[in-house]
Parts: sequence; C-alpha cells; structure tokens
Amino acid sequence: MNLPENKKMRSYLDLIPISARVRRRQNRMILLCITIAVLLVTTIFSSADMTLRGESIALREKHGSWHIRLDQISEEAAEEISRRPDVTAAGWSSVFNTDADQPWYIGERKAALYGTDETYLEELAGCMEEGAFPRNDREVVLSSNAGLALDVEPGDTVTLETPAGAAEYTVSGFGSDEREYYEGQTYLVAVYMTEAAFEALLEENGVTAAASSFYVQFESAAAAAEAREELQARYQLSEDSIQENTAVMGLAGQSSSEAVKNIYGIAFVLFFLVLLDVALPDGSGLELCRKIRRTSRVPVMFLTAADEETDIIMGLDIGGDDYITKPFKLAVFLSRVNALLRRSGNFGGESADADADAEAEPELSSDGSQQRCGTDSLCPRPGTDVKIAAAAPTGHSAAGPKIRTGPRRLFSRKPSGRNGNR
Repeated sequence: MNLPENKKMRSYLDLIPISARVRRRQNRMILLCITIAVLLVTTIFSSADMTLRGESIALREKHGSWHIRLDQISEEAAEEISRRPDVTAAGWSSVFNTDADQPWYIGERKAALYGTDETYLEELAGCMEEGAFPRNDREVVLSSNAGLALDVEPGDTVTLETPAGAAEYTVSGFGSDEREYYEGQTYLVAVYMTEAAFEALLEENGVTAAASSFYVQFESAAAAAEAREELQARYQLSEDSIQENTAVMGLAGQSSSEAVKNIYGIAFVLFFLVLLDVALPDGSGLELCRKIRRTSRVPVMFLTAADEETDIIMGLDIGGDDYITKPFKLAVFLSRVNALLRRSGNFGGESADADADAEAEPELSSDGSQQRCGTDSLCPRPGTDVKIAAAAPTGHSAAGPKIRTGPRRLFSRKPSGRNGNR
C-alpha cells in the first residue's frame, strides 16, 4: 500500500471514535424518550407509583443525579452558583482526548483524560464501581474496561505516555461517567484524576483547549427548571452552554427538550385513552385489556389486524370500547378517538346542562319506580320496565317497544319485522 493510501486509511480510522460518539448521543436520546414515555404511561395502572420510584432510581444511577450542566463558565461564577440556597451539590469535570486523536497512551491503549473532583465523580455522577476517588495528585481512577484491557486492579501502578514524557500513577479505583461508551472498548480507556493533576499535565504538554463543565444539583427538578433561564440570562450563556440531565428532568416533568415535551403530550392523551393490538410482542392485548379493566375505567380502543368476528366480539365483551381493524383511514381513526373521548367525559363535549344533570343527586319519585336525575327530568329506576315514546306523525301511534333499563343507562331498539311489529 502506497503512502497516500495509508493516509486515507488513517483518516477513515480517525472517524471511528467521532462516529461512535454521535451515535451514542442519538441512541441515548431515543432510549430516554422511550423510557420516559413508558414510565409516564404507567400512571394508568395501580403499580405506577412503585414503578416510577424504582425507575427514577435506576435512571439516576445510570445518568447521574445532577440537573444542569454549564459549559464555558468562569470559576467565580461557578462559586457564586454553588452558594445559592436552592443548590444542594456542584462539581467540575474537564475532558481531553475523548476522540482519541492525540498520542496519549497507557500501554497500547489510547487514553482519554478527565480532571474532576470528588463531589462530581462520587455524588453527582455516582459512577464509582470499585475503590475510591484519588486521595492525591499521583492517583487515578480508570474506566472499568481498563481493568481487563490493562490487567490491573486497585493499588497497581500504570504509566501514562504523553508527548512530553511518561508519568506514573497508582490506580485508586474503577468507574466512569461514560460507562456505556467505554464498556467493551479495547482501544480507548478513561483516566480520571484530580483537577490539579489534570491542569499540570496539560500545561506540561502545552495543551490549552480542554473542555470544562460545571454540574449543578438543585433541591428539586422544578427548582432547576426555574433557575435555568435566570442563570442563562445572568451569566450570558448561549443555548449550547447550558444543558439539562434529560433523564432526571424528563421523568420529573420539567424537561425543556422539545422531544421530551412531545412525549408529555402523548402520555397525557394515553392517560385518557389506551390503544391496544390483539397481538402484542410479549402477550395478548385481550389479556392486557382484562387487567386494565380490573383497576381502571379508562377508554380502551383496539387497533389491530385481527378482523375475525370472534376477535371483535371478544375484544368488546372483555371491556374494549371500540375496535378498529387495519388498514384504516387516519381521518376516520381520529374522529373515532375524539368520539370515544367525548363519550368518556374526559375531554369536554357535553353541554353545561348535561353536566349539571349528571352531577345532580338522584331522587326517587313518590311511587318509588323512578329517579330524578336532574332538576327537571325523571329517569327510570334501574331494573324497571318502561316504554320509549317519540314524536310521531299525525294519525300514528307514538308508543314504542318496552325495554328493561340498566343502571342509569337507556338503550333504544329498532322494531323488527316489515310493519314494525315484534
């Protein structure tokens, strides 16, 4: 292979870590949106509170407990923010060579450097898996993949090769705030050291462009949401310089992310309406409908390709309120959703008089056979036989068929036969 081809190959290889980082960020947002949507929708079920608490803990363990990250902020401003009464914890983290494009090595592995403090690594990121934060400038924490890749354990010594020379450090523990990124990596390891050691090492190598971030944990996600605009205006931060922990803020309903805001709207609608398919990947929609009906009266609509008569009948009999078979027209589907929501009373649609009648206390009439449902109307007492009367043309009887009423519901039935006789 000639020289130009070698250069071209190296340029392609240099794109690998960049592409991996972009995909990692995209996948993280997709997974977060899916997770938050599922968790918000589980408020329909009785186990929601326990599920939300458990998943909230899991998300914090995975993504940290900080609320807002501030980039390109001065140490003076950071110190001022950390003294705010609504701030419970704050810490720094600086990074260098995460793209692995600089010749920094431990053994044969490229090294990404992090200068951080104990508050961030142990409390805000919560990422220590083994050992402890460095007690001095000659100790480092390595990402967990380094244990296997370098065959080291806490207490061992590693040599960091830099352009300015080699430096030895003692491994104090393992952990990483980018656990998913480094997990399974064989060509790159992360090295976490104290801020002082990080700054001294970069200065020795003439590096001035290291990205630093200030992480802030507030007393609540709501407090963080309120403080976000204030901090941005006060310290003149651009939109890109102030970021939120989408996992923590999103689950608390305080996210500013447009993607997560769309999820809130979907979850709000699904709280009032459940769409089910008869065939689900991990079970039956019919069985899930039965479970929903045990604890909730939320409207259930089946949207499925199962168009057999027995499927439709079963779906409606076990508690489904509507059944739509595929393929379907979107306009028709939306109209039926709106109609179902109106009938359920979840989204307006009834007149004020109807609402007043529905809320009025029922009263028995003097003969005990009827109930007063509203101020001016009488409705049949459940279980009694009544006649349905309607306005009829002159010369025709207005009498209708006799039916038996159920609990506060009135059903009509068309006469059978050619002449309307039963």
